[in-house]
Amino acid sequence: MTPIKIAVISDLHIGEGVYAKDLCPYSDSAKKINSSDFIGTFASFISREKIEVDYLIVAGDISEKSRTDEVVKASEVLNNFMGILNVAKEKTFFTVGNHDNSWDDPDSRPSYSAFTDSNNIFKEIDNNSSHSLFKTPFYTYWENDEIIVFSYNSAHQDHQGTTPHKGCIPQAAIKGLDNLFEEKAASSKYKIFVVHHHLLQYSNPIPDEPDFSIMVNAQNLIDLLTKHNFDLVIHGHKHCPKMRLASTEYHYSLPTISAGSFSKILDTRWNGYVNNQFHVIEIHGKERTSTYGVMKSWALLAGDGWIPSNSHHGIHHEVPFKPFDYLETKNKIINAITLTLEHKTTVTWKEVVEIQKDLIYLRRELLEKVLNDIDRERKFIVHPSPKDSPETIIFILREEK
Repeated sequence: MTPIKIAVISDLHIGEGVYAKDLCPYSDSAKKINSSDFIGTFASFISREKIEVDYLIVAGDISEKSRTDEVVKASEVLNNFMGILNVAKEKTFFTVGNHDNSWDDPDSRPSYSAFTDSNNIFKEIDNNSSHSLFKTPFYTYWENDEIIVFSYNSAHQDHQGTTPHKGCIPQAAIKGLDNLFEEKAASSKYKIFVVHHHLLQYSNPIPDEPDFSIMVNAQNLIDLLTKHNFDLVIHGHKHCPKMRLASTEYHYSLPTISAGSFSKILDTRWNGYVNNQFHVIEIHGKERTSTYGVMKSWALLAGDGWIPSNSHHGIHHEVPFKPFDYLETKNKIINAITLTLEHKTTVTWKEVVEIQKDLIYLRRELLEKVLNDIDRERKFIVHPSPKDSPETIIFILREEK
């Protein structure tokens, strides 16, 4: 299958509380914002890093309060980003989030009139899809040469009077999606699912309060997506970026990406833990039902602009994805080390990967566990530490006493 690159942004929150003046439609609110040129800074970053992508996905919470002027401004902003990334409208996809409902009073029901009754890019993209995110069945899909992107509106049952606010996928929607996925079962294209709310539970950087980010009925959705061999899930909502592999009874690992927030002013309690994020997902290929590749992330720092992300920004700059069995992986690494130590006294991680090439897709968390266990077994010395970057690690044969 052809490798592809997907730019991912989420939780723009265009309106009050957005990161920069040029993203805010309200002049009074814009006066309180220090940053002024988000779009120009982003354009310079994309040019400097020579970033090229094939597709763009927006994972919801496009607006702050789903007001018409916010949606119109968001449409203008998205058109700018599409131009900067050189991605056509036909290769741009989205979902909506809980902030994209119109909540006028505690008794009001969700409405998408700001999207459906104004001229905006989101309505155009929705109109070019199979169904609609703004009305029943609240799911849709777009099909391109290389991918099929399915999108579900997980916030359509939420409204201002709901306590607690939550995303949901009713069983009726599960059945409808099952039938829709079955229609595309024979396709060899990459299948991507976009939704706003979480399918997995993640801890906050400061996990000290209740968290209702996960969707009601999320497990049935995960089972459905794995049943139909989906390649990727992309969602937003919580402003903490994550990449996880969702494992199921099918012995299938589904790469699941929480995108964080692209342009919302973040909770000050998270300073030093999370920054605004931009991602590029590179899908390199597929083996049987397992998709593999790498997600690259950049963090936005005041004064510095966009820089390669690190753990204290919320996520490492490069996070590979591919399912690995623990014991099989451990044995691969030990065999590669043993083979190389027949000819020399030390082995670098680079040399291990040259022998077992698929280990470039090994997630940092699993690598750390395997190396810790190898070090504990005391056959090899792992130096300097499994917590360090893999590029710095060397292995030394431990002398027998």
